[in-house]
Amino acid sequence: MEVLRRAVCGALSTDRGQDPNPVRGGRSGRRHGSRPRRPECHGPESWCLHAARLAPDGPKTMTRPLLLLFASLLLALPRAAPAQDLEAERVRIHGSNVLGHRVMPALARAWLGEAGYGELRTRRVDGRFEIHARRGDERVIVEIHTPGSAGAFRALIDGEAEVGMSARVPTAKELDEAWLVGRLRSPDQEYVVGLDGLALVVHPDNPLQALSREQLRQVFSGRVRDWSQLGGRAGAITVVGLRADSGGHELLSTLLLDGGRQVPTTWVQADSRAVAAAVARDPRAIGYLPVGLDAAGVRPLAVSAGGQAVLPTRVNVMAEDYPLTRRLYLYGGQLMSALGRSLANYAISPAGQAVVARSGMLALTPRALAADPPADAPEDYAQMLVGAQRLGLNLRFGKEYTVLDSRGAQDLERVIAYLREPANRGRELMLMAFADPDAGGPARALFLSQDRVDFVADLLGQAGVKVSRRRGFGGRAVLAAGDGEHARFVNERVELWVR
Repeated sequence: MEVLRRAVCGALSTDRGQDPNPVRGGRSGRRHGSRPRRPECHGPESWCLHAARLAPDGPKTMTRPLLLLFASLLLALPRAAPAQDLEAERVRIHGSNVLGHRVMPALARAWLGEAGYGELRTRRVDGRFEIHARRGDERVIVEIHTPGSAGAFRALIDGEAEVGMSARVPTAKELDEAWLVGRLRSPDQEYVVGLDGLALVVHPDNPLQALSREQLRQVFSGRVRDWSQLGGRAGAITVVGLRADSGGHELLSTLLLDGGRQVPTTWVQADSRAVAAAVARDPRAIGYLPVGLDAAGVRPLAVSAGGQAVLPTRVNVMAEDYPLTRRLYLYGGQLMSALGRSLANYAISPAGQAVVARSGMLALTPRALAADPPADAPEDYAQMLVGAQRLGLNLRFGKEYTVLDSRGAQDLERVIAYLREPANRGRELMLMAFADPDAGGPARALFLSQDRVDFVADLLGQAGVKVSRRRGFGGRAVLAAGDGEHARFVNERVELWVR
């Protein structure tokens, strides 16, 4: 590149026959009979300034316009990286804005620190974040690009990233295009690092306790404008929300509006706290908050997806029983670099999950939480769980590659580690399994749920964890209606309880 710059500068100055860096003393700026000096090209600014100064008065030749054009193109190219940056090993991460801005920088710094790297510094380069670190003579640069979830899969396919960040699973088309990088949905390449979601809140005086996902979609899209249309007291609905470019609105659009925007008459607030305060002042208002935000003066609604109406409690969100919950993923190729795989494994470790929690996302660390069986739960189910606490997770089942899905496989390891902790030794573990009611009739659903619970109990037994009680309940306690893959995935689950 430097050779080209000097060639451009030299050609321009020689073409004019004038020294762009005149020696003081003579009128012309150079000694009589001496050869014209070439400009000193110390960087793109200097030689382009020479070009701009020399070009206007020179002969109208074909060479000069072409050189000027070439000079302008070279100026647009990025500067060469420092030599030490070229020698550093890079971990390139592409994808989701949510993960890229809120979680990944903190995860990367914590991972580097645990691996013994120091001299950490963060900078922004050409629209990406870079974290530079050093351990002795080893240098590492973590690049974090945030083009969105689709960009994660494109970068993996094109070989431009070791790790992809996504707020969704890959589409069938993306999976088909990614066949060369392995099986993205397998537990070896798909890492669930956390959860987020939306809670829908109303004024405490609102008589409605629950709404369906479809009803909420109609409210926030503007198709339903009066509470009487939802079975409540007559009165115009005041929709309270956030700016269209906010993370909260993006989550609303993804989970509820199928990519659309909230109704234009939304009363827009600066942040989630302001949304809660506005709803608390208006008995006819409804708003949305991130799950887990403790807000006074409002009441959350239970939400149904064609089955049970579920409140956004911590245990329901962690178990993904609450419909307005989404997973946050990391993906890697089959031949993922050692550093990339180390970072992904760190993200799902206890230390990494602590970083995820501090970043404002819901971590996947098992916790025993008080939970009452739903009002419409089977009677024998409720009797078996008297005095028990629920671990904040469900084991769910994949469609391909393995019986457990990627989160299920990772959660099983977490449960085993949790029950091996000294404080939890001797606790009684119980497994309750459910199947999709459309699995082929009641008898088939009952058989499938019992088969699933036996399978999980066997896996735990192989790890030395004893299951005291286990039971399959068939297609009862439905969470999602429909005969599609999503309904099957949500309904087919094994709950874990401890006493």
